[in-house]
Amino acid sequence: YSSPVISNGNAIGLRGIVVDITEHKLAEEEHRKSDQRFRNIVDNSPMGVHMYELQSEDRLVFIGANPAANSLLGVDNSIFIGKTIEEAFPPLAQTEVVLRYKEAAKSGIPWSTEQISYEDDQITGAFEVAAFQTAPGKMVALFNNITNRKQAQEALKESEERYRRLFEDDLAGNYISTPIGEIITCNLAFARIFGFDSVDEILLTQIESLYINQQDRKDFLQLLGERRKLEFYEKEFRHKTGHTLHIIENAVGAFDESHNLIQIRGHIIDNTEHKQLEDQLRQSQKMEGIGRLAGGIAHDFNNLMTSIMCNAELSL
Repeated sequence: YSSPVISNGNAIGLRGIVVDITEHKLAEEEHRKSDQRFRNIVDNSPMGVHMYELQSEDRLVFIGANPAANSLLGVDNSIFIGKTIEEAFPPLAQTEVVLRYKEAAKSGIPWSTEQISYEDDQITGAFEVAAFQTAPGKMVALFNNITNRKQAQEALKESEERYRRLFEDDLAGNYISTPIGEIITCNLAFARIFGFDSVDEILLTQIESLYINQQDRKDFLQLLGERRKLEFYEKEFRHKTGHTLHIIENAVGAFDESHNLIQIRGHIIDNTEHKQLEDQLRQSQKMEGIGRLAGGIAHDFNNLMTSIMCNAELSL
């Protein structure tokens, strides 16, 4: 700032005040660069960015978005500029989102949530969101569309539930065990085949103790290690009460990088009744054969005796 110095009506000099604004200009330039860096980050962020400003009467007004927001939401977000958050996104009005955003803009309190489910005439999906203050009265919301991830998680959850129901309700005995005989998990059918009342009870039992012949266990592990999968493998086990069980098993081995067997998954079917019926049938067939043989012998013997008796009568 300066002003002329007048003497006798003539300007003889200047009077002024000089202020060093170097730091101010440097601060302005740094602020401009900072704004530009922020703008570059926002524009190139793969996450959607919504920017808000807290105005008079506690109105949180939408002031901009980045290109990713358009892609993630499937709309041109510029149509929301100048609208309050409630006007731009009506379904959010009844949620805690509005309050959390205003707290971030006003007090700098950050907020995040793993999922917001949203649906209106233009936008539908599930989103993870993080909100934080960028300047007094201003804030941004970073968001990502996790709809596909949630759908995949739900599909996986349903698949696991179906598998769990199949595993638990299957009439066949399903199990997972270690090679040393520890039962990791099994269904109730597996426990009941061996005479146990609950899964918890049989989980305290080593598989080796269920074998009648320990050599059968060794043979089973050796074959599984060689073939990696066994189908319709038959062997004898011991029921809890002591009687013999005839079991048919399908088993698959899991191996480590060194090809060592580390886990066994399988399912078993109690074939005892069928085996007993087969034995009864064989015994019945054997007895039938003996009966036929005995009948044939008796018939021949009867013929022989008849001939002898006839000859005896003629000789009298």
